[in-house]
Amino acid sequence: MKINYLLLLNERKDAEGRLIAMMDGHTNGDPLVLAYSGIVESSRTKKDIAEITNAEVFNLADSIFREFNIEHPDDYRNRSLSVGDVILFLTEPKWIGVRVEPYGFTCTSYITDLYWNRNAKSC
Repeated sequence: MKINYLLLLNERKDAEGRLIAMMDGHTNGDPLVLAYSGIVESSRTKKDIAEITNAEVFNLADSIFREFNIEHPDDYRNRSLSVGDVILFLTEPKWIGVRVEPYGFTCTSYITDLYWNRNAKSC
């Protein structure tokens, strides 16, 4: 099944205007900027996508992370993904938000609840 996703770059800055999100990670309330939307392939079917596991979500996130840090798509004009950025999977019935951490990923429902007024799947 194809899953749509959004890349949201964390744009938190210090008092001098320097980007600091990469040093501290994501904090609830950080400004997020839509940088890209794409499609990733999952082995799940439309019927069982609600049963997707954390491991599957993190594997999808890892493949996207690698793509946007090693071989950027031709139409991508932003920086590489880093700590504090978010990948938002637009699955039904609930969206899944995944934060990039120093070592791997964590799930977050704060992103989808705040920015899109949607209930997020907690992974």
